[in-house]
Amino acid sequence: MEITPHTMVAKVAASTMAISGEANTGKRKTADLLFLAGVVMVLQGYFVRRLGFYSDDWWILGTLTNARAQGLGAILSAAFRIDGFVVRPVQGLEFSLLYWLFGNNPLGYHVANFLTLIAGVLLFYLALVRLKLPRILVVALPLVYAMLPHYSTARFWLSSFCANISILFLFLHLYAGLRCVCAAENAGRWKWWLAISGLSVVACALAYEVAVPLFLVNFCILYRVQRKRSPLHSNSASWPGNVLLLCTGLLFAASIAYKFLLSERTGGIAGSYLMHVARILRAVLANDFWVYGAKQPVILWKIVRDYYNPRILLTGAALFAAIVYYLFNVGADAVKKSDWLKLIGAGIVVYVGGYAAFLVTSNFQVSAAGISNRITVAAAIGVAICFVGAAGLLCSFVKPKTLRSTVFSLVLAAVACSGYIINCTISNFFAQSYAQQLAVLDKIYAIAPGLGKNSTILLDGQCPYVGPAPVFDCHWDLSGALTMHYNADVKADVRTRRMTYNASGISTYVYTIPSRLYPYSPQLLVYNAEKNKLYSLPDFKSATQYFSLVAPKLEPCANVLEGEGIRIF
Repeated sequence: MEITPHTMVAKVAASTMAISGEANTGKRKTADLLFLAGVVMVLQGYFVRRLGFYSDDWWILGTLTNARAQGLGAILSAAFRIDGFVVRPVQGLEFSLLYWLFGNNPLGYHVANFLTLIAGVLLFYLALVRLKLPRILVVALPLVYAMLPHYSTARFWLSSFCANISILFLFLHLYAGLRCVCAAENAGRWKWWLAISGLSVVACALAYEVAVPLFLVNFCILYRVQRKRSPLHSNSASWPGNVLLLCTGLLFAASIAYKFLLSERTGGIAGSYLMHVARILRAVLANDFWVYGAKQPVILWKIVRDYYNPRILLTGAALFAAIVYYLFNVGADAVKKSDWLKLIGAGIVVYVGGYAAFLVTSNFQVSAAGISNRITVAAAIGVAICFVGAAGLLCSFVKPKTLRSTVFSLVLAAVACSGYIINCTISNFFAQSYAQQLAVLDKIYAIAPGLGKNSTILLDGQCPYVGPAPVFDCHWDLSGALTMHYNADVKADVRTRRMTYNASGISTYVYTIPSRLYPYSPQLLVYNAEKNKLYSLPDFKSATQYFSLVAPKLEPCANVLEGEGIRIF
């Protein structure tokens, strides 16, 4: 081909335009990442300093505090004597590292979770960029997911932070897999992406279970991308994708087998299996698309009326304006009506996958604001996709077309900001709960400076929940907190409506766990928080006297279901 001045000018111009386009794309990507990170920071920043430890956290921290030594090795050894950490070793490693770094200061734990949430949202964005979706979807999907209140507990409760870790590795697997599939066979880098992708499968599965079925969605995406590339490249160039699917598929199968072999939570489904599936479907649809869907305007009105907080509302309004401005500049015109329908279909698939783990276990409980809503963390990805798809589909009917981007931006900003307001409102209950926990513990420490071995304290006169947030509601949280101060042999429990007593002793009952019997002895003590007094129950007569004449009435405390607490919405 003859090289002329004209062809050289054309090539230089084309190269310049390509470089300029790449620079603009890079700037847009940086802006999007900063925008998404900033939105999550605004949300988490509201409550991160006021949160503490709750429920299982105390039991685990009590175990780690009483490790034979406080070096990392001894802490890890103590952690993995806890049965749950054998099934979820990533959670055990997470707890051990955070305890080793931050001890009994909850702020460090919550900052670590803060960073995990941001990383997960940004990886979601980067994976969507690799899929070459329209920019509005690439920004809107992580934005809505980041702000949803459906999995609010995973923002507040240390024992559920492993759910966020599992989501982070789910997105990392997809991102690394896409990089591996698209790498040239001679680049060498594909092996690193293969290793990261494989590690992500194992880490996700060994952190928390609910995200595991969504790897099937990831595999389908990677397979489809691989098939699209195959006709355009040599057979040798398809090696990275083939090796990726084979290796990560084997690791996925091995992780599933490990869970089934060691977990005690699989099975146990009583009665009709179809009724079990129907119960799950009815509960999750009511929670995810009614309570936190069609009913959201009612919830927002209830928050303004009953839980008014000007800081939350003013920040929410400012956030709404910022999101509208940013999304409007991104624009939604590039998406066709049929594509919105496809997006909703994809969201339904992801939503079902997010709850698929509960098809093989009876251990299922869903809640709008209680600590059991952590199970929604994977299905919420599908909820976000459905919400964005539904908003886009409705806006596609708006005429003239010039208004579509404006209306779409307004709708998504409203969804995101309602999530901000609801999450922050729920967080206030968790902050109040932690303050009450510390107050109770300080009073017990003051009235009982020392406790002998095998002492048992029953907490009375303290409501077990503040809204959806647990204060002390069972034996493992209070006993864990007390063992951190006294010794590992101290036991504790909480008087609730389920507590009974007879000539044999005092019995308590929580969740589906069989009752615990505390025989009468001089070491059996009741701390009455209402009177700030300690009573000994050495025999049945003293117990009868206490519960008949001294014990506070339980009526002021709401009759709640463990894992849900007091319904606030």
